[in-house]
Amino acid sequence: MNQDKVSDIDNIAEYQPPEWVLSILTLFESSTAENAKSDKTPIDEMFTKRCAGAAELALNLAKLRQERQRVGFVPLSATDYIRRLIELVDIPESPILSWLQSEDFSLDDPKSANAFARLAQRVGISLREALVHLRISFAAQRGSPVPILLARTRSSSPHLTPIESSEVLLREIESGYDVADLRQLRAIEQELTASYE
Repeated sequence: MNQDKVSDIDNIAEYQPPEWVLSILTLFESSTAENAKSDKTPIDEMFTKRCAGAAELALNLAKLRQERQRVGFVPLSATDYIRRLIELVDIPESPILSWLQSEDFSLDDPKSANAFARLAQRVGISLREALVHLRISFAAQRGSPVPILLARTRSSSPHLTPIESSEVLLREIESGYDVADLRQLRAIEQELTASYE
C-alpha cells in the first residue's frame, strides 16, 4: 500500500477493504470449511498464524498513525514518544519490536536509526520531527535535562513552534559536545536521513 493510500484511511472503524480482499477472504473461509469436512490436510497453521500476525501488525501501525495525527509533535526522546503512543492506543510493544528486529525503541547507533526510521515513516512522523526525537534522545543520554531547558526556551521565545523551540535548544546543547559525540550524533542522523530516502 503506498503512502497516499495509507493517509486516506483516517478512521479505521469506517475503513472498508477493497472488493478483491473480501473475495480472497471468502475463498479462504470456504476452502477451510471444505478441508474440515473432508480429511484433506488443513491449511498450514504457521501460514495462518503469519497472516494473522501481519494483519494485527498492520492494524496496530494504523492505530499508531491515527493517534500520532491526533497528538502531533511532542518534544520527547524517540523511545518515550513511541512508548507514549503505544500506551495511548493500548497495544503490545513486542510485535512492533519483532517487526523492527529490535530489542527496544532506543536511538543510539546507526542500526537503531534505521529501525526507528521504518517505524516513524509508517506512523507519519516527518524526517524533521524524527531528527529532533533523535537529538533529544542523544542529549538525554548525555545527562541534559531537555524538558526543563525546553520549558525555559519556550517561555523566552513564545513565537516559536514546539519543533522550532526544540531545534534552538538542541543547537545550544550540541555546541557543548566533544568531537567524538558530535561525530556519533552526525553518523546516526545520516543513517536516519538515508533511511527516509
